[in-house]
Formats: sequence, structure tokens, C-alpha cells
Amino acid sequence: MASIMEAIAAILAALGFAGAAGLNGWIPLLVTVLAARSGTLELSESLDFLNSNTALGLVIAGLVVDFVGDKVPAVDHVMHLIGGVVQPASGAVVAAAQAGADVPPIVLALAGAATAGSIHAGRAVVRPASTTLTAGLGNPVLSLAEDVGSLALSVLAIIAPLLAVILLAAGVALVLRALAKRRR
Repeated sequence: MASIMEAIAAILAALGFAGAAGLNGWIPLLVTVLAARSGTLELSESLDFLNSNTALGLVIAGLVVDFVGDKVPAVDHVMHLIGGVVQPASGAVVAAAQAGADVPPIVLALAGAATAGSIHAGRAVVRPASTTLTAGLGNPVLSLAEDVGSLALSVLAIIAPLLAVILLAAGVALVLRALAKRRR
């Protein structure tokens, strides 16, 4: 029974990390790398390279560029275009990295890419509304909220994966409800 529970927890963690990647592709990668290096998270063998100094350096560099760029008006739009590739890729990697899921890594990668890509697409709808309503001044605040949400989901994916998925689903439901209201 414990192995079934471990597999379910790993699948939930994969989805939580992938949802976090949809908000910010670099934060869940960094949390994954740091958790693996500290022994808190076991990586699947195929993605054990994330435990390297090179991976850590690349993830930190990507995070810094994204974090700063997404707070600068006009540059944030370019970062979102790049995020259309980075975020699903990150979702695929962090989802497939979950050891113990008893699910082929390719299945986790596809689910992770789809989850992160869907969240990123939702952000792509919300961000222009923020730009229009606030003349772009609200975008850095929205970006920081996305970063905080990504960090929270990433940490919860490790310590409380079910809660991470519940919060992710609730967030998606709120955004869909707001969009439906706006269309009416």
C-alpha cells in the first residue's frame, strides 16, 4: 500500500511542479535542483543531471534574466513569448523528474508540458488585460504575484503535493470564472 501512496504522491508532485512552471518556468526547476541536492527529493534516473553544478548555474542564470525581464514594461512581453517555450519545457522536466511515480517519464513529461502550457496560456490572456487596465504599471506586481505563486506551489509539491494540486485547480477555476464573467 505504501508504494501506491508514494506513486500517487509523486504524480501529484509532478502536477504541482508543472503548474508552478506555468507561472514561472525557472522557479520549480530551481526548487527541484535544490531539493535534489539536499536529498529532499529523489530524481528519476533519466533526469539525475539536474543535480549537477552546471544545471544549477544555468537555472539560476535563467531565473535572474526572467525575474528581472518580466518586471520591465515591454521586455515582459518578450519574456512571455520566450515563456511559451520555456514554461512547457520546464513543466515537462520537473514532472518527469519525479522518481517513484511508477509512470513512464515520457507520460509525466507530456502531462507536465500540457499543464504548464495551459497555465502559461491562461497568463497570456490575463496579462494583456493588466496592460490595458493599468497602462503596464500593474504588470510587475502581477509578475511578482506569479513568482510567489510558483514558489509556493513548488514548495507545496514537495511537502504537501495534494494541497499543491488543490490550490492549482482552485486558481485555474478562479481565472476561468473571471474570464467567463468578463466575456458576459
